[in-house]
Amino acid sequence: MTKFQKKILIWLIALAISSPIGILLPKLFHSGGAWGEWNTKTIKEKTGTVPQGMAKDAAKWAAPMPDYNVKDDASLLHQSFQYIVSGVMGIAFTILITYGLTKLLARNEQAP
Repeated sequence: MTKFQKKILIWLIALAISSPIGILLPKLFHSGGAWGEWNTKTIKEKTGTVPQGMAKDAAKWAAPMPDYNVKDDASLLHQSFQYIVSGVMGIAFTILITYGLTKLLARNEQAP
């Protein structure tokens, strides 16, 4: 691993560790959920209507892990830990996919 890659990895891990800020600040300022991460019910409450396309496709776009949590009733500490785990998993998947694609493309480039 090069020095540059190590710096990038350190920054990515720092970002993953700081990701719970997204749930801590709204709780601290009593501001509700993150802006734009709303379901159709919240959109209806905020605007009085739900766009047709959103209403039609809402069921198709279900998150595999809603709100990055395994349980709905998790404590703030537990939610923070789950955010960090989600961030680390995202980093790991991205590195693995990038590494795999790089190896595949390098092999195809060397083939006669």
